Amino acid sequence: MQNTDADVVITAYEPERNPYFNMMEINENGYAQIVKQTAQPIARRQDAPAVYSLCPAAYVIKRESLFKYSHWSQAKCKLHIIPREHATDIDTEFDFKTG
Repeated sequence: MQNTDADVVITAYEPERNPYFNMMEINENGYAQIVKQTAQPIARRQDAPAVYSLCPAAYVIKRESLFKYSHWSQAKCKLHIIPREHATDIDTEFDFKTG
């Protein structure tokens, strides 16, 4: 964080799923659709833009940013990418048992 102009630095990892390719949501008409749609549909996962899952290993936030923004995502944010094996979340009973 010291070498950037970021207000926030968060650890993240490359996820198994990509919202441009294989994540769906139900739209207002009740039909499933790709979460992040592009002008041209993406046919191969390798062609999808890179996305990252946040990991709670470290959130570094400038003190003044806590008061300047109502949520950290509104600040200038950088990611520190870590290996997936170092990014274990324990959000559910399944995570706890398999983590």
